Formats: sequence, structure tokens, C-alpha cells
Amino acid sequence: MNNLSDVIKKTELSVTEETLTPVKNVPLYIEVKERLLESIAAGRWAVGVSLPSEFALADQLGVSQGTVRKALGDLEKEGILERKQGLGTFIRQATLERYSYHFFRVQRRDGTRVQPLEISQSLEQRVPVDKERKLFSGLGRINRVWNLSRIRSIDGIPALIEQIVIPHALAPNLDKQDKLPNALYPFFQSAYGITILKAEESLYPSIANKSDCKALKLQPNTPILIVDRIARDISGRTIELRHSRFHLPEHNYSIELN
Repeated sequence: MNNLSDVIKKTELSVTEETLTPVKNVPLYIEVKERLLESIAAGRWAVGVSLPSEFALADQLGVSQGTVRKALGDLEKEGILERKQGLGTFIRQATLERYSYHFFRVQRRDGTRVQPLEISQSLEQRVPVDKERKLFSGLGRINRVWNLSRIRSIDGIPALIEQIVIPHALAPNLDKQDKLPNALYPFFQSAYGITILKAEESLYPSIANKSDCKALKLQPNTPILIVDRIARDISGRTIELRHSRFHLPEHNYSIELN
């Protein structure tokens, strides 16, 4: 493992010294922002280690300090970076609370959030299907994926079945974990340097099948809610596919629109 001086040295050299060439109709600060995102996505800056100063970044990229400041400001607004007075600018550390409530959208009828608890989980390695290969194409050729199956409860009642697919190359030793944590996204960041920034979800109603009835203790033909998720990292690459089957007779699935 690199010591702190190695990490800092790596941080200082992480942005290419090649200066940016303006692209027609694209503001220069957007180009700077994209270059910084590439460096963050590549893991060139460790969480908890300050980024180079605005002056240093401007010098490395051949742009003004104001341009760098505007790019950093955008990344801060998007929740990727955080500035600490007197200390510098850092990659935002994922927290359990943020991910638990930002990406888990179930709430009670009175509007209070709930925390799902795991009943069971199983992990297997398999060959991806064509649809998965296509969705993971931004990561290059994917030959193997992890398939994580989980059953979770809400307020003490079995309520959720999940099928989660992750490229094997992103987490090659995933099966070495004694048990995967309830909140996966903070784990991805701390263990593999993968930051999930956003997710796209498709919701549609369905009827419980035999597997749903067995796992969630439902009667045949009980209505359920299906949620298909595509989770992406800070560079827009698909990192996780998730198929969830909810039985929510006493809860809502909450969506916030900005």
C-alpha cells in the first residue's frame, strides 16, 4: 500500500501537463471539468487527500485560475467535491446515511424514511447476457459478472427481492468478503474506489410470481412494484444493474424531481 507521501505525489501528477485546446461552442471551464472528472474516475486522487490548488491545476492545464474555480464549483454543486475552509478541496466521502436515503426511495405513509434489513444473500459468478454486455460496454469487454441475490425486510416484514449485477473486473475479490454490507455503494467506494453518482430507474406494476410468493410470503396474484435501476459512476459508466421486486402495502416509493 502506498504511504501518504506516495499518494500526495500521485495526486500532484494526476492531471496531464498537456494544455487544453478550446473546442468550438464548448466553454473552457466545461473542458476543465471533464478533465478533472476523468482524473477522479481513474482514481488518481484518493478520498481524504486534498486536490492540487486552483493555481497548480490552472498551471498544469494552461488555463486561468478563474476557469478552474468555476469547474470546481460545478463539481461541488453536483456533490462530487467538497471544499473545507483552510484545508482544500476533496473528493466527497460517501456516507452511510447519504447513500441509504438517497438511493433507497421507500418511505412510510407519514413521509418518514425506512431502513431495509437483509434477510438473506447469495453471490455467484456467471457469463453476462447480451443486454448486460451492451449496458456495461463503457467498461470495455466484460466476460464475467457477479450476480448478487438478496431478500430484505422493511419494518420487520419481507418486502423486497433484489438481483444485482456487477462486472467481475470491477470487484474481482467480491466473493472473499464474509458478508456484503446492507449499503453497497459506500462499500464500493471504500473497497474499490468506485463512486456511484446517479441512478436511472424504471418503475412498473406486476403480479407476484411463485418465487415472489415464497420469498415474501405472499398470496398468488398479489400486486407488486418492479424497479429496474442502472447505476452510473462519476464518468457516466454503468457500474451496476439492479432488478428489485417490492411488496409495499403500507409504504410509498418516493421520487424527488428537481
